[in-house]
Amino acid sequence: MKEKLKYITIILLILITILLLPKITLATGTPELNIETAKTNLELGEEFTVSVKFNDNGSTECLGFDFGLKYDKTILEVVNSSITLDKGATVINDKVPGSVNFVLISITPVQYTGELFTVTFRVKQDANGGETAFEISSDNSESPIENENGIVETKTQTTSITIAAPIKEKNNTGFQLTSENKNTEDNEQNIVEENIKNSNITELNKDNTTTETEDTIEDEEIIKNEESTSNSEKKEQIGLPTKAVAIILAISVIGLISIFLMLKKKKK
Repeated sequence: MKEKLKYITIILLILITILLLPKITLATGTPELNIETAKTNLELGEEFTVSVKFNDNGSTECLGFDFGLKYDKTILEVVNSSITLDKGATVINDKVPGSVNFVLISITPVQYTGELFTVTFRVKQDANGGETAFEISSDNSESPIENENGIVETKTQTTSITIAAPIKEKNNTGFQLTSENKNTEDNEQNIVEENIKNSNITELNKDNTTTETEDTIEDEEIIKNEESTSNSEKKEQIGLPTKAVAIILAISVIGLISIFLMLKKKKK
């Protein structure tokens, strides 16, 4: 009898251990949120994708997610985002520069290992070169993951990318130019070219005006010469009758004198 009780006790202890062991193991699992990207060295204007992944590590306490993927808005801009996990009610908001916010609510524990969502970024053309980081942040809640009892301890991982320094070029003076300075110089060059173009147009207008003025002066001189010639011709026309009259008068006077002398001789 004592032997039977002993065996029964051992069997019960084994059964209790088997039943309790999985629960103890699950209770000690710590979920993880990881950030991954295929490329870590990028050029200005280049696009790349960041993936946020989850590992429950056996935990059964994950009922809600509320966190943001933080990034430097002076260096990066969001192109688009997409939710991968099809479980519970999920929302993603990428409209606020500096953070892509993700929310998930489930009535059953989220037991899952894999991708939650992806975000495609573009490096800004005016970004400074160097390293910039991504991180998980829970600004709207006490923890990235929660349940009905509150905070769920969560491991989070950050990752970084390196942006290539802006390419430097030499201008005519020999000084080094960054892309931003090059853009400034290009703008200045465009302004100079525009001014030269406007100057050429002004000079052309001046030349046209000068030509028109010279043509006007020439026309006026031609008119004056024509008027002068006309006056001379008129004077000559007036002069001819006057000379003729003088000659006729002279002949008449001479004739009268001759007649007078002849009459005088006859009287004598």
